[in-house]
Amino acid sequence: MRLRLRACFGVFALIITLSVPVTANDNTRGLDTTRVRETKKIKKTTGEIIADIPGEIVKLPVYTIKFVSYGIAFGPVTSKALSLIDFTAPARRYVPVAGYSPSAGLKLGFGLRKLKKDFWDDRLEFNWYYSTNDYQSYKFRYKAREIIGTRRLEADLYFRYKKRPRESFYGIGMDAKEDKEANYTFENTEFRLDIPVRIHPKITAGVTGGVVITNVYDGRDPDLPGNIDSIMADPDFALEEGRLDGSRYIKAGLIFAFDGRDSGGQPSKGFHVLSRFVRYFGTDRSEDENFYETKIDFRHYLNVFKKRILATRFYIQRFDADNNNKRATPIHLTSRMGGFDGARGYAKGRYHDNDIVLASVEWRFPVWEILDGYVFLDEGRVYEQMPDEAFFRDWKYSAGFGLRIWNVNTVSLSTLVAASDEGARFYIETGAAW
Repeated sequence: MRLRLRACFGVFALIITLSVPVTANDNTRGLDTTRVRETKKIKKTTGEIIADIPGEIVKLPVYTIKFVSYGIAFGPVTSKALSLIDFTAPARRYVPVAGYSPSAGLKLGFGLRKLKKDFWDDRLEFNWYYSTNDYQSYKFRYKAREIIGTRRLEADLYFRYKKRPRESFYGIGMDAKEDKEANYTFENTEFRLDIPVRIHPKITAGVTGGVVITNVYDGRDPDLPGNIDSIMADPDFALEEGRLDGSRYIKAGLIFAFDGRDSGGQPSKGFHVLSRFVRYFGTDRSEDENFYETKIDFRHYLNVFKKRILATRFYIQRFDADNNNKRATPIHLTSRMGGFDGARGYAKGRYHDNDIVLASVEWRFPVWEILDGYVFLDEGRVYEQMPDEAFFRDWKYSAGFGLRIWNVNTVSLSTLVAASDEGARFYIETGAAW
């Protein structure tokens, strides 16, 4: 009976609704959809306001990131600067170079590029920067996508000179003490030619070769020990003969890359693998000092939902010296952990030794259009001889958060704050990401 009454009532309501005339003037047909419904703001009681306080505290980090991102995008000064820099452009002829790190200080420079527009690919590139702590870098690069009449064969010619007068050094191994920091001047010149063959649209393999010339001088940080002879003589640094020597090397080896990412600037799925195996032949002052370098850099990206991306990285590098070498591997050739490219909560080069393993996890999330936020965790360690040591012992961690501006091809700018058991560090870099 109840069902019948409900059905009758429904039919009656439908008849009444259809029988009501719809009025319209001569200039319109149907309902006026331009009218806005007036709403009245509901006032909350004191108890409701107090109950909302914990939720607002939880939301505070989100509000902070939103405020920073909108300040970058729409502030009167930054919006003008961003319009000139044009971070969204996939390729630009004029590229700003800027950044900050505790050792280099504030660095500024510029880049010039000659582009082949058919591919939006760098064909000729020159970058230069100078920092407040007298760090300097000059880089020239030329890439050709088609040589010897085939588009499968490529060439990448690279030259770079860099000088870093305040390179931190704490000693060799995981026992290096934070309070024993010293510094030295590192000057490096490198010529390199890579000839990759495109086996598949996602796979390249080829050969690499070049010359590396390195000089080491006394450090110039006035607050730290910098005399090379004194550093070598200090037993706390655990330095063997050859560690702080300048060097001259010719190198040759094999390279391999697999790029299965869906994007270079904001990858949300796929793998990216970079690897190389290089033989260093000592010459001149480094005669009879030969080494092997093996490196594997594995990266994976997973779009969990709506551009919330889980990015993971596993990096391994090993320097293996010949048994007949009279001296140890120079520290500028050894594996280093710390800084923007490593365990980000530690100083650059905080740990030195022959081998390194590093694992990183990032949770990336969109903030505004080309601006992403991310939180991360890094863990890793260095080894004298990885095969002979306990693999998971003495790993160090760092964690933090940051913002990154990207375009379709690469990351234009990245800034982050990272913390470890040795304090917090702040970085700004252009064109640096994984």
